[in-house]
Amino acid sequence: MAAITHQAMVIYLDQARSIGPNSQFATRVTRNATTGQNRRIGINENLAREIMELHTLGVHGGYNQTDVTEFAKALTGLTIMNQQRAQRGGSVTIGQTYFEESFHENGPRNILGKFRDILMAAITHQAM
Repeated sequence: MAAITHQAMVIYLDQARSIGPNSQFATRVTRNATTGQNRRIGINENLAREIMELHTLGVHGGYNQTDVTEFAKALTGLTIMNQQRAQRGGSVTIGQTYFEESFHENGPRNILGKFRDILMAAITHQAM
């Protein structure tokens, strides 16, 4: 868990920008109010792949691209508190890793052949 939530991993592997395309955030914010340009919203697979390849299963660990994509969707919402979000209140310190539910791609995920609602598991602290 420490490798997944460490600020260096979240920032270096661009997890902080991984937002579910069907998340609450994505459905309400598609254009940047300042520039008028479309925001780049999407899932980043870097952290999911690193965890599967380097920290758990290995390069030939029996997973496929679909597993990586599903795991990346499960990780959406894991981000770093920034100054703008901190001004809205809350108990998370700037620079700290936290779960932003509005960024999360909801729904059950099929990872390695097992279906699980990752958000509900995290909220209720159930093992995956």
